[in-house]
Amino acid sequence: MPHRRALPPSLLGRPFGLAEAIELGVGVGRLRGDDLSRPFRAVRMPHSTVATVDALAHAYATRMPPHHFFSHWTAAELLGLRLPEGRVPGGLDVAVVQPNRAPRLPGVRGHQLLRGARTVVLPNGLRVSHPVEVWCQLAAELGHDDLVVLGDGLVRRQRPFATMDDLIEAIDAWGHRPGVAALRAAV
Repeated sequence: MPHRRALPPSLLGRPFGLAEAIELGVGVGRLRGDDLSRPFRAVRMPHSTVATVDALAHAYATRMPPHHFFSHWTAAELLGLRLPEGRVPGGLDVAVVQPNRAPRLPGVRGHQLLRGARTVVLPNGLRVSHPVEVWCQLAAELGHDDLVVLGDGLVRRQRPFATMDDLIEAIDAWGHRPGVAALRAAV
């Protein structure tokens, strides 16, 4: 059995783009190795890396255009918001702001959001929807109690993401989009 060439240390234990690996001198044949998974086109990840939402988000981020960001369930998970157990769907929620087109590729649920959608950059460099907007985005998918718990998690923490006034303003800005009645009831 031929000896498999080791990956450069800077690529170990994390997702990486093909371009980065090739620039570091990794051959195309090595990038087809059975010890690497292919979570997205032009992205590799060592099989030893557990495919958590965080790991998959970092994998997608290696190929993410500047106008893409994580939203909905994925943003909630990356922000550490309290979500109902067993309800988080598989794949990543990736959004763009109009007039950009939502991404369409395996493992990604694309969303096209209205202009004015706010984002934040997490300490790990990932771009996500603002926490209050995530609450609004999930309103049509969560039950009343889960929506209340999520809202409480935004305002009742040591370093709150928002105030009750911020939630009320967000509901007004949400307009007639799906979930607005659930948001009002949750407040």
